[in-house]
Amino acid sequence: MTTVLVLQHHEAEPPALIADVLREAGCAVRVAWPGRGELPDRRGDPPAALVLMGGPMAVYEAAGLPWMLRELAWLRSALEDGLPMLGICLGSQLLAAAGRGEVYAGGRGPEIGWAPIRLTAAGLADPLVGALVDPGAAPEVSVFHWHGDTFNLPPGATALAGSTRYPQQAFRLGPLAWGLQFHIEVSAAIVEDWLARWGADAERAGTSAARIREETALRLEGLRARGARLVRRFAAIVRGEAPGGMQGGAPARLL
Repeated sequence: MTTVLVLQHHEAEPPALIADVLREAGCAVRVAWPGRGELPDRRGDPPAALVLMGGPMAVYEAAGLPWMLRELAWLRSALEDGLPMLGICLGSQLLAAAGRGEVYAGGRGPEIGWAPIRLTAAGLADPLVGALVDPGAAPEVSVFHWHGDTFNLPPGATALAGSTRYPQQAFRLGPLAWGLQFHIEVSAAIVEDWLARWGADAERAGTSAARIREETALRLEGLRARGARLVRRFAAIVRGEAPGGMQGGAPARLL
């Protein structure tokens, strides 16, 4: 069975929807915690793909986090090997840093709650990020954000989506590695947990728990449907198949 390794960085940020959909698509999901010294030996037991989850820590503080330095070196090796990857929030920042991009605190303050992203032309054509937009629909979609950091694109990366507040919302690095600054994995329970833990951050970002709950009730179902579509395409790519709904040859031919 195809095994996808999930690198989890915080108890409150599990793979959730991503793991559920991968399993439904026939993949085995294994979770490791880099912060607990659980980075596996990629050479001895290599996974077929990686999913990099979020967390409240900052990539630019890695000098004080030895486990993160080890993870970044590990990810650079995985990139060199062409391993398929999907990074979420902190995971996208780790992927950017592994690709030699710069990660830094966002200059426009935290972006928390529901806000639209707009796909680039490359994003609309992308086999993963293109799944966020229904055929024939406008290239703008509402997603769930919870971040205060951002990054410059790594050399050679392709910008796939941005927002008014933060231009780097999704990118592809090489043919098979994707970073999403926003969250496609969340459930109502996860949103409630984050509000309980970090609700004060939402207030500082200019929103409120009440507003986030209201918008979550309206928008979560649609995000989860689009997120599941994206993850199913990732699973197809991991298995070496053309993602459902896409035309053409093997995904590895993407540039």
